[in-house]
Amino acid sequence: MSDVPATHGGPKLLVDAPPPTRTGLPAGWRRSLLTWLYLPTLATSAKSFRDNPAVGSAWLNRWGLHVARKRLAQRLGDMRRRQLAGLVSAEDRAALARDGFIIKRNFLDDATFRALRAEIVGLTADAREAVIGDTLTRLIPLDAVTLRGLRTTRSVLDGPVFRNLLAYVGSFKRRPHLYVQTIFSRHCEAEPDVQSFFHSDTFHPTVKAWLFLDEVAEDATPFTYVPGSHRYNRRRLAWERRLSITAYNADGILPVTLDYSTNFGYNTMQSCGWYEQAQKTAFKAISSTPECYPVIPGSSSLTAPKLH
Repeated sequence: MSDVPATHGGPKLLVDAPPPTRTGLPAGWRRSLLTWLYLPTLATSAKSFRDNPAVGSAWLNRWGLHVARKRLAQRLGDMRRRQLAGLVSAEDRAALARDGFIIKRNFLDDATFRALRAEIVGLTADAREAVIGDTLTRLIPLDAVTLRGLRTTRSVLDGPVFRNLLAYVGSFKRRPHLYVQTIFSRHCEAEPDVQSFFHSDTFHPTVKAWLFLDEVAEDATPFTYVPGSHRYNRRRLAWERRLSITAYNADGILPVTLDYSTNFGYNTMQSCGWYEQAQKTAFKAISSTPECYPVIPGSSSLTAPKLH
């Protein structure tokens, strides 16, 4: 799933000169030498143009490295999903193939939802907080110890329906990282959170999921996705190739502008839960992120999901 949180406008990709080094070698020479050392990581899910000289190599990307990795990752993901097709319904498979996401309205019956929400609201646990731009994100890890005292929450999150959806969309059967996520928009006077702009997270199939515990209005930062943007047409790939050549200072997230869907022939935006930060709001959800999804089975990634 290529999730694309949105707001009007979008940040420009800043392409600065590489920072000075202390090795005595010119920065360009040092990066060129490191590129050869980092070549094996191209078989992993490494995505940072800035931190990985091979991924961010202008020369390699001019010859189509970034585009080739996207094509290969998508084909491998499609192959793995065909093997996992029996985990979800034909309707869900069709929705993912068409839109790039699956929405399950009223995912839980009323009694189960009320019990789960009561457990989460009454939970006392250590939390992690981060202020990114003007947004504060609070995460409470739902690890095995915490879930032990949350009977209903554990049964839902460990249940086959939820886990099968994650496995099929992400194309891997992996145990996810689970959190209680609370987002406070317009928390302070600062530049908007970069993740509140349209962006593409990574080059390979992955999955994120939210079980919303509160209703999220359209002016209260709902998650917004461009249907069909998980598939790459010629215009999209040509744009990403051009961007990848000068993206060595980017962290793997490619920002795009509001006319993204129009420029690349995708459908109009659809909100299901983050939008423009129009007012000071907060919402709570159970979020799921992948533990680590390698591009090639058996390979490992140099980076894992983390809160910065």
